[in-house]
Amino acid sequence: MKAKLQDNQRQPKKFWKFANSKLKTKSGVVPLLSNSEDPSTICHNGKDKAEILQQQFVSVFTSEPIGPIPQPPGHADIVAVAPYLNRANVFKKLSSINTSKSCGPDEIHPRLFKELADLIAQPITVLYQKSLHYGELPLDWKEALVAPIYKKGSKKIASNYRPISLTSILCKNLEFFIWEAIMNHLTDINAISPKQYGFIHGRSTVLQLLHYFDYCSEIMTGGGVPVQKYPYPAVNSQLHSLCFESVFPGVFCTLHIGFRRSPLEF
Repeated sequence: MKAKLQDNQRQPKKFWKFANSKLKTKSGVVPLLSNSEDPSTICHNGKDKAEILQQQFVSVFTSEPIGPIPQPPGHADIVAVAPYLNRANVFKKLSSINTSKSCGPDEIHPRLFKELADLIAQPITVLYQKSLHYGELPLDWKEALVAPIYKKGSKKIASNYRPISLTSILCKNLEFFIWEAIMNHLTDINAISPKQYGFIHGRSTVLQLLHYFDYCSEIMTGGGVPVQKYPYPAVNSQLHSLCFESVFPGVFCTLHIGFRRSPLEF
């Protein structure tokens, strides 16, 4: 026991895996109510519980509106650089994969990618380049394993669970390269507002709250009341398609990022 604790100080997942293996009771999704207001609608069957959770997750899913997307002013004449993919970049990404992560629907463990990075880096690079060139993804990469994670409240109510999607590791790596190209472009043209926090390296929402707390402290110690409201920075909550189009007007494609098709079609 002592040896395992010492070995897993920096890897909490291994510790909890060992701790859970010693438990006599196994945790999971308890029987759920199909109607949260009717105790008689309790369901014990695994298929019934899956359908209840599916209905709950679908009901809170955000449907993107169909229609013209507003064109923001500025930055329309600046062309973004397409993601630069070569064997060296892909090999570096494969070699740095966290082997403690779960595998996706393809059931390929991340350790396999890491151990065979030198052998598979080149074919995966070709696959990534073709995917970006034609604006398409393999069908398997579009699938995900959805697991319910308990949040709070009664475990018998489906609304107290949140979905976690486990997607293909190769697809997540490709998303990283696209994200990196977008962020580098936005940083170069100063398109990201200084009020933006969250989803940006070094600018977490905790830092946002600290800045706001510091501002409030200055007001209280100074005894003055600000005439103008503090521009409270908020995380961008636009829908995915609106975000893409507002950053790269013109369907986020060849003119600005070098894709033949919009990544939204992926």
